[in-house]
Amino acid sequence: MNIGRLQPIHIYILIIIATGFMVHVLLMPSLLNSAGRDAWLSVLVSLFTMLIIVTVITMIIRTLNGKDLASFLKDHYPAPVAWAILTCFIIVFFAESLISLKFSVDWAKSNYAADAPELIIASGFILLCFYAAYKGSFVLGLIAVILFPIVCSFGILVGVGNMKSKNYDLLFPMFADGYTPMFEGIMYTNSGFLEMIYILFLLSYTKKKLTFKGLFLSGLVIFILILGPLTGSLSAFGIAESLKLNTPAYEQWRLLSLGRYITRLDFLSIFQWFSGLLVRVALFTTLLNQLLPFKKKKISLVIIYIILFILIILPLSHRSFVELMHNVYFPFTFYFLSSALLLLSILVWIKKGGDTHQKSQRRARSN
Repeated sequence: MNIGRLQPIHIYILIIIATGFMVHVLLMPSLLNSAGRDAWLSVLVSLFTMLIIVTVITMIIRTLNGKDLASFLKDHYPAPVAWAILTCFIIVFFAESLISLKFSVDWAKSNYAADAPELIIASGFILLCFYAAYKGSFVLGLIAVILFPIVCSFGILVGVGNMKSKNYDLLFPMFADGYTPMFEGIMYTNSGFLEMIYILFLLSYTKKKLTFKGLFLSGLVIFILILGPLTGSLSAFGIAESLKLNTPAYEQWRLLSLGRYITRLDFLSIFQWFSGLLVRVALFTTLLNQLLPFKKKKISLVIIYIILFILIILPLSHRSFVELMHNVYFPFTFYFLSSALLLLSILVWIKKGGDTHQKSQRRARSN
């Protein structure tokens, strides 16, 4: 488990890359379909809810006092209560990994590996993520820190390099269809910010406390990872064309050229995609494996990846898969994580109050 070997910066970057992949890749088509041209306004409004989410998570972290969420629940609440909550997170971590892998296999098949068997593509992704998870959280944290500046550099490159192709007038008019689309989009953007709750399972990986400042900056980076590609897609393609795109953020790579002779730089998007997928799936399967009540963690990790492999190669059309994500996955993620954050804050507050009461009783007895 490599307890205490990571620095807070490793934890922040792990969450940024893992959640960044979700908001950068998985979320954007659903956000555009729900909010349309006003999707960027949904992101701006969600900045306020991000601040609330970060504040609540910071309060929980201070009360946990260095323990991760799983240890806290097991130590302070009856086993049925603790395992009921942890089982929900086990299911969510597995679903997050499965969705990310399935979407990536479909993307690879449709973009640059059309002639390759899906079995081979899936095997490559599974082996890559399994190896990173197998090496443990310390190695995964180092990988994330190395990949982060490279991925950010590529993002800045495509954003700045495509300025000549962008027309920001395409972001307007606002509220052409009323206010409802914007509010519908807020649910999707917040499903991304709410993933920051997963940081509560990483607290025992570092000996230093995570701070509000660090969490807020992480949330701000995630905010930029949503807003930047979203406005880039709308300003480059317009809303009508953006709605037709499977991955609006990555289609912008096709527009990029450096000078007259350097074109077709979209191969760099493959590195970006693989980096996000690797960290996201390896992190979530590591957390999933730690929550499972099995002593032989290496064997249980192998079983997790075998099940993931079987499920991602099952026949399911990409259209049906995208509809499943839009209608089930993102709404479920939003409502579950919102409820979980509220419930956990209450449980932690109750325990904090109980501890304060016990301390006052001990002082009274000693006096």
